[in-house]
Amino acid sequence: KKQYPAASHATKLRKQENAMLEKKLHELQQNVIQREHIRRLRAPQGGASQGGPQDGEKPRIIGGGGRIEENEGQIRAAQAGFREVKTRQALMEAARKHTEEIEILTKELDRLRQKTFPSFVQLNEDRGNPDHR
Repeated sequence: KKQYPAASHATKLRKQENAMLEKKLHELQQNVIQREHIRRLRAPQGGASQGGPQDGEKPRIIGGGGRIEENEGQIRAAQAGFREVKTRQALMEAARKHTEEIEILTKELDRLRQKTFPSFVQLNEDRGNPDHR
C-alpha cells in the first residue's frame, strides 16, 4: 500500500515526460517536412541526373561554334527567376506611378478645399468700416 503513491507519482512524471517528448517529436517532424520542401524547391527540376555541370563548373562544349551543354532544369530555373524579377519590376513601377498619382490627387484636393474654404477677407477695401459712419 505504501508503494502505490510512489508508483502513481512516477507514472504521472513519465506521462508528463512522454507528452513533452511527443510535442518535441511533432515539432521536429514539422521542421523536417519544411526542410524537405525547401530542398525540393531549391533543387533543379528535371535533368538533375543528366550529369550536367555543377555550380561553379564550366559547361561542357558540344561541337563547334561554342555551343554548350544545356540543362533543362537550369534553364527553367533561370527563366523562372527572370520572370519573377520582371514581374517584381513591373509591380514596383506600378506602385511608383500610383504613389505619384496619389500625391497629385492629394494636392488637387487641398487646392479645391482651399478654394471652397470660407474667407472673411474683403476684397474691396473702399467700403470702410460700417461702424465708423
